[in-house]
Amino acid sequence: MAMLDRYKKTGGFNQLLTLLETCGSVKQQKFLEIVRQEDARWADALTAKMIDLNRFLSWSDSAIAEVTGAMMEINVAAIISSMDETQQTRLLGTLPHIKRRKVQDLLLAQKPSAGELSSSLNKLFETIRRLSQEGVLRLDKVDPPLFIDADIEDRLKQGKDIAGVSTAAESLAKAVASLPTSDTGPETRHLRIVNSIDTNELQNVADTKTAKSHDNEVLLLKRKIQLLQNENISLRQELAIVSSKLDQIRKLS
Repeated sequence: MAMLDRYKKTGGFNQLLTLLETCGSVKQQKFLEIVRQEDARWADALTAKMIDLNRFLSWSDSAIAEVTGAMMEINVAAIISSMDETQQTRLLGTLPHIKRRKVQDLLLAQKPSAGELSSSLNKLFETIRRLSQEGVLRLDKVDPPLFIDADIEDRLKQGKDIAGVSTAAESLAKAVASLPTSDTGPETRHLRIVNSIDTNELQNVADTKTAKSHDNEVLLLKRKIQLLQNENISLRQELAIVSSKLDQIRKLS
């Protein structure tokens, strides 16, 4: 069973997203690579919806205050200790007076360990997700690309638009663009398939958003995209086999 299968049910996307956000950068990248091999658009969606410290700091002071106000002082202090002076001043300024004094005392007491910082960052991400689920933090207002549709698993399956995520055709085009352009082999075949999509057809997809008369053309194009996705999966499998054989040859040489 593919790894993604267990997450394609309702709520599975959020489960996988939480796992990625709290597993550490090295494991995070490995997981994303596995996901991308199975479904590039799932990988794009997870990447687009993932929160990190820099993204959190790009929010307004009021949005940051909602999060820091719901966290324990020891976790806020650990996170602030990793920042530069400007960032520290800003984050401390989002705290109520009493809580700010406690955090400042903790900052003076002892520098947190790497493990404590990692744990506190996880608490930050968990708090953001919890406040979002409770409706306290409106991600659709604070950071619209982070908003997650309740039916995102179905939207991914059906190739529907998702805020901050490329369409299936765009994701496939990006994947092909990153492949070498040799004259033979599966890479070239893949390029020929993608190039067979007429640009006028893709433009028709945008037109159908306001013109219902193009429904048949949209259906036709969706079928073509599905065929391309299937071909993409097949080609990834072929490339994986070739890569494995090359690794074996290198080890023998």
